[in-house]
Amino acid sequence: MNSVVAQRYAQALFSFVENQGELDKIYTELEFIHKIILQASDFQEFLKDPTLEETSQIMILKKIFMAKVDESVMRFLLLLVKKKRLNYLALICLKFAEIYKRHKNIMSVRIITKTELSKQQLSNISQHLKLKFRKEIEPHVFLDEDMIGGIKLQIEDQVLDFSIQSLLDKFKNNLVSV
Repeated sequence: MNSVVAQRYAQALFSFVENQGELDKIYTELEFIHKIILQASDFQEFLKDPTLEETSQIMILKKIFMAKVDESVMRFLLLLVKKKRLNYLALICLKFAEIYKRHKNIMSVRIITKTELSKQQLSNISQHLKLKFRKEIEPHVFLDEDMIGGIKLQIEDQVLDFSIQSLLDKFKNNLVSV
């Protein structure tokens, strides 16, 4: 149910800002808001608090975001307050990002490695994936110190495992089956 509500609000906002020609700007601002939600536990509690009065919520949102976000985003936040949907804000931000990326043909890819990748390595991986999937690639690199080496790619619900451990496991299975 939560996902359905968030999807509807995200889609409505997307349609509105697409008609206004402000997609990139609004996407960036919602990403900014989402980062604040993730980093500030007090703000998370504020969003979920059903006991706060509407006027208090509006005052707090204006104090935090008035000079930092576009008027369209501010009006959207105030709409969420009036509709008692402010607790869906984080999920709405995520759903909006999904819609935006699908519209812009962008694919998010989690790249998991033991060590940091150089800019050239990251560029090579992104370029290879761009050619393979015919989409713009948005790489997100995560370090896993428990890996022996190699790389894992998570693309939507698919995992491509090129880690050394995976190769060793395959080698071991081939030896045992002989």
